[in-house]
Amino acid sequence: MSRWLVRVAVFGVAVGLLACKQGDRTLSAGDAGRAAGSIDGAAAEPAGTGGLGSGGADASDVTGGASQPPSGEPGQPCVEGTDCGSSFCVDGVCCTTACDGVCMTCAGPGSAGVCAFVPALGKPAREGDCPADPGPSMCGNTGACDGAGRCLDSPNVLCAPYRCGSDGTCRTSCSSDGDCVNPPCVGGSCGIHVMAACGSDHECKSGFCVDGVCCDAACTGPCQSCNLLGREGTCSVVPAGALDPRGICVDQGAATCGSNGLCDGLGACQTYPPGTACSAPRCVGDQLTTAGVCSARGACVAAVSSCAPFGCRTDVPKCHISCPGDDICAPGAYCSGYEVCLPQKPGGAPCGSDHECLSHVCAPAGDGGVSSCSSPI
Repeated sequence: MSRWLVRVAVFGVAVGLLACKQGDRTLSAGDAGRAAGSIDGAAAEPAGTGGLGSGGADASDVTGGASQPPSGEPGQPCVEGTDCGSSFCVDGVCCTTACDGVCMTCAGPGSAGVCAFVPALGKPAREGDCPADPGPSMCGNTGACDGAGRCLDSPNVLCAPYRCGSDGTCRTSCSSDGDCVNPPCVGGSCGIHVMAACGSDHECKSGFCVDGVCCDAACTGPCQSCNLLGREGTCSVVPAGALDPRGICVDQGAATCGSNGLCDGLGACQTYPPGTACSAPRCVGDQLTTAGVCSARGACVAAVSSCAPFGCRTDVPKCHISCPGDDICAPGAYCSGYEVCLPQKPGGAPCGSDHECLSHVCAPAGDGGVSSCSSPI
């Protein structure tokens, strides 16, 4: 073969090498040129002296001496199935199978290209495989895998004021505000402790800022306070007779015999005590109603009595005890000459004047005898 023909063949080989990939790197035109020069030089040498003849340089001399896996093999990066010899591009690498089970991955540490379980407490490779429970203060279905191809399920546990840890258990201390449901993280604790002054719930470890201090409870009931002298930070009932700090106990008025707006010392509203006047005395006809008083059961109780034969006074709620005239007497009575109200007389009874009779007629006797009341018509 002439030297000219050898050079043409070498040029063709060099051009072909431009399309070859070495690992993730494609040979540049310079690489191909250098390879062509090397082969050109080899063509001038006799067979057996290092040229392309028998005993000459092999393919590794041309590609840099490194043997790399061909493109599309398991574990190689990919974008879609056509990039892989298996046609499966999973989790960004070529995979041996579809690997589409829950908590399965083809890009696990040390097993890229082979479908394997997601490690315990690891997150699924595909979003939505293991939905987590809402709420940062709960530990339970955290969205992690159990290491055996299943979602890690556990009973829901309230972790507040801390968040659920990455290991699926409740934190018991904090190193940053992000470890707390309601920041801040203060001295390894989420929020400040009871008794400390506060401005809002999130500042307190208990989650309750009441009456200006961190409290051990919500303390929202009637007659409760979290800032009593000597009991700051502890929800306590206020003493009897004190105003209700919560404003729940309002004065309903004595007429109701209900709440008087104060506290009873037992965490409830105080009521008007028995014997409290709850209604005024009054007169209706010959009926006198005494002043009402509150009973032990919270009812306003009054007594009713009759003034008969006298009437009940209209100027003050009292019974008349004398009568200057009939109008002072109760219905069916008349005022006698002794200013005493007496029952009016029935028909036939002796009488001295008409007002003594129920019929209002005192008829004189025909023979000059004693007058008598006519029978009512």
